[in-house]
Amino acid sequence: MDKDILNLSIVQANTVQSDVVGNLAHLEEILEQDCSPESDIIVLPEMFNTGFQVEPQKYAEAMGLQTSRWLKLQAARLNKAICGTFAVAENGKHYNRFIFQLPNGQYFQYDKHHLFIYGKEGEVYTAGQEKIIINYLGWNIRPAICYEVRFPEWCRNTKDLEYDLLLVCANWPSVRSNAWRNLLPARAIENSSYLVAVNRTGPDGSGITYNGGSAAYNPEGVALVNPTLENETVLEVTLSKTHLNNYRTQFKVHTDWEI
Repeated sequence: MDKDILNLSIVQANTVQSDVVGNLAHLEEILEQDCSPESDIIVLPEMFNTGFQVEPQKYAEAMGLQTSRWLKLQAARLNKAICGTFAVAENGKHYNRFIFQLPNGQYFQYDKHHLFIYGKEGEVYTAGQEKIIINYLGWNIRPAICYEVRFPEWCRNTKDLEYDLLLVCANWPSVRSNAWRNLLPARAIENSSYLVAVNRTGPDGSGITYNGGSAAYNPEGVALVNPTLENETVLEVTLSKTHLNNYRTQFKVHTDWEI
C-alpha cells in the first residue's frame, strides 16, 4: 500500500562498545517504550549492536545469526520496517552492512562503499559496489552510511536510480560535528529529496565521543526536527510525498541532472 505520509522514528542511541547482548536489549526497550505507534520505519545508527568496530574478526556475524534475527523479530513484533548497520562476515570477508528489514521477513541489504580510511575501516572491511533503491510504501529510499555523505557523487540522485529519501546511518564523532551539520542539508538540497540521518551518542571507551545531532531535512534543506545533542532520544519525523512532488514540479532542477 502506497502512503503519501511516511513516519519515521530516529533512534539516537547511546551504544555500549562491543556489548551486543546489552545493546540489543536496551534498543528493544527503546522500541517498545519510546517509538511512536504511528511510525512506519525505525532507523538505528551505524553498527547499532557493537558501536564502530575495527575488529570484525571478533564481532562480525554471519547473516541469520543473533543481530539479523533480532531485526527480523522486532520488525514482525512491531509491524514496522527497521533498519541499521552491523558488521557481517561472509565468504571470508567482512562488510559494514545496512539491513532494511520488513515486517514480512524479507529484507534489503547494502554494503558500505566509502570506507572510513582514517578509522582503519578500509583495512578490515570490503567495500560494497552496488547502489540500491528500496521501494517501501510507495517511497524510493536510498541508504548511505556515515562517511559516504562526504561524497556527493556517490549519493547523487539520478534519472535511472531516482530516490525520494536519502537515509543515513552513522557513527559520526563529536569532533567533526560541524561537517555533519553542513553536509546533511547540502545532500538534501542538491538531490531534491528528503534526508533522514541518525547518529549515535555517548563515549566509545577509546576516547572518542559521539554527540548525536540526528536530523531530518526536506528538499529545500529546511530542518524538520530539532537536532538533540548529547542525549539519547527518539526523534519522530513526518515526510509528505505530496510536498516532495509539488516541490519538484515547481522547481524542476531534477530535469537537469546529467544522468
